[in-house]
Amino acid sequence: MRYLKDQISYDKFRKNWFDYMLMQYELTDKLQQFNDKGQLIQLQYRYEYGPRCEFTQQFHQLWSQYFHQHPTLSNEKVKVLLTTKHQYSLNSLLTEEKSMNSIQ
Repeated sequence: MRYLKDQISYDKFRKNWFDYMLMQYELTDKLQQFNDKGQLIQLQYRYEYGPRCEFTQQFHQLWSQYFHQHPTLSNEKVKVLLTTKHQYSLNSLLTEEKSMNSIQ
C-alpha cells in the first residue's frame, strides 16, 4: 500500500513537472516572438530589500494606465519584461576567494 501511494505521488509530481516545463517553453517562444518583432522591452532595476512582487505589479499597472491607448506602447503591442539586479555590498565586492596556490 505504501508503494502505491508513493507511485501515485510520483506520477502526479511528474505530470505537474512536465506541464510546468511545457509552459516555460511556450512562454520562452512568446518572448522570442516579441523580441524578433522588436516588441520586447527589457528593464533592469536594482533590488535591495522589500516587496519585489508588489513593485512589479504596480509598475505593470501604471504602464497599462499610462500607455493603454498608445499606438506602439500598449500592452497589446509590446511586452515589458522587468528583471532585478542584486545590489551587492561593498564588502562582498572587495572580498576574493584565495586560490589554493596562494595559501601554500
